[in-house]
Amino acid sequence: MHLGPKRHAVRSRDHGVLAGVLALVIGAVAFVPSYIYFSAAGALEQVHYQDVTLLLGPDLPDPPPPPTDEVKGQWINILLMGSDTRVGANAAIGGANGSSTEMNNDTTILMHISADRTRIELISIPRDSVVRLPGCERSDGSSTYPETTRFNRAFYIGGMKGVVGDAAACTIKTVQSLTDIYISEYIVVDFVGVQNIINVLGGVPMCIPFDVSSPKAGLKLEAGPQILGGWAAVAWARARTMEFTSSADRKAFEAMYGPNGNDLYRIKRQQELVGKVFEVALSQNLFLHPTQLTDLFEAAADSMTVSPNMRELDFLIGLAWSLRDIDKANIVFTTVPTRTNPEDPNTLVFSSSADALFAAIRNDQPISGNSVADMSDAAPVPAPSSSTGTDPASGETIDILGACTVG
Repeated sequence: MHLGPKRHAVRSRDHGVLAGVLALVIGAVAFVPSYIYFSAAGALEQVHYQDVTLLLGPDLPDPPPPPTDEVKGQWINILLMGSDTRVGANAAIGGANGSSTEMNNDTTILMHISADRTRIELISIPRDSVVRLPGCERSDGSSTYPETTRFNRAFYIGGMKGVVGDAAACTIKTVQSLTDIYISEYIVVDFVGVQNIINVLGGVPMCIPFDVSSPKAGLKLEAGPQILGGWAAVAWARARTMEFTSSADRKAFEAMYGPNGNDLYRIKRQQELVGKVFEVALSQNLFLHPTQLTDLFEAAADSMTVSPNMRELDFLIGLAWSLRDIDKANIVFTTVPTRTNPEDPNTLVFSSSADALFAAIRNDQPISGNSVADMSDAAPVPAPSSSTGTDPASGETIDILGACTVG
C-alpha cells in the first residue's frame, strides 16, 4: 500500500459523484501549452491516493480482461463516495461533529463508463438500504465483522481508524458483494472539495421551483432560475428536510421530489445537480481558459482520495478524450430500485428489479433513467466567467434567463 505525499483526503457527504465530472474536463489538457500540462500534473501529485486492492480479499467478482488499448475497449466502473467529515474547513459547512476520525457517507454512486465510450450511467445506492455487509480488512491489520445493517455503515466502520482508503475499501467490497459488479476505480470527496470545484466551474445553473429553506443545512433559496455557487450547491444537495412558506408549496415540492425528509427525495435533487455540473463541464471549452483549468486541478488536488489510476494524468487525459463527443442523452442517472423494509419502515431493501439493473451494468448494456439532456431545459449553462451565484456570506443573488417554472 502506498500513500501519496500529501494527506488531504477529501470526502463529500452528498456530492461524491461530482468528482466524476473531472474525467470529462481533464482531456482538455492535451490541447493547452505544456506549462499547463505540467501545472496540472503537479497538482494531481498532491492528491492523496491509496491502493485498496489488498484490503478487498480474494473473493471478488472477476476483473475485466486487459483493454485492447489505454482508453477504449473495456468498460470502467468508478465508485464515487462522499464523506461527511466535519473537521477543519468542512466543519463550517456541515457543522463540527466532535471527532477527528469519524467518517460517514450519505452518497454512494456507481459510475459506469461503457466500453465504447458512448454512455455514462450513474446509479445511486440509497444510504438507508438494509444490506448484508461483508467483513472488511483495514490497512492496520484490524478487521470488521459481517453484519446486516444500513448500507452507509460500511464506510463508517471501514474508516473507524481514520483512514479514508479503509472506508472506501469496505464500501467497495460491500457493493461488489451485493451486485457482483467489479469496481475498477474509486473517488472520495468532501464538502470543501465539491464547493471549490463548482466555484471553479463558475457555478451551477438550477431551477428552484419554490421558496425553500433548510436551517440544518444553512440553506435559504428563493424560487426561480439562478446560478448556485459552491456553498449554496452543497447546501441544496445535502439538505434532507426543507421548510416552505406554505403547505401548498410543500405538497407541490413533494409531488416533484418525494416525501420531505426521505433520502430518496434528496437523491433526486442530487442527481439533478450533478447533471447540471456535467452539462457545464461539457459546454465549456476549458482548454481556452488555461487559468480556470489550472484552478480546477488545484481545487481537486486538495479535495480527494482516489485509486491510483485516477491520479495519473495520462490515464485521465485518454479517458476524457475518448468521452469528448458523448451525447448528453447518454449520460443517465438512476437509483437502485428499493421498497420499504417490512421490518422497519424507516429503512429500505433492494427490490427484485435491482437484479436486472446490476446485470445490465455487468454486461455493459444500456439502462433507462433520467438523462442530462432531460435536465437541460431547466436553466441555462453559465459562461466560464459567470458569478458563483448565491452565497449567504456575501448576500449576492444572481438572476439568470431561461425556462424555469415556479410556483
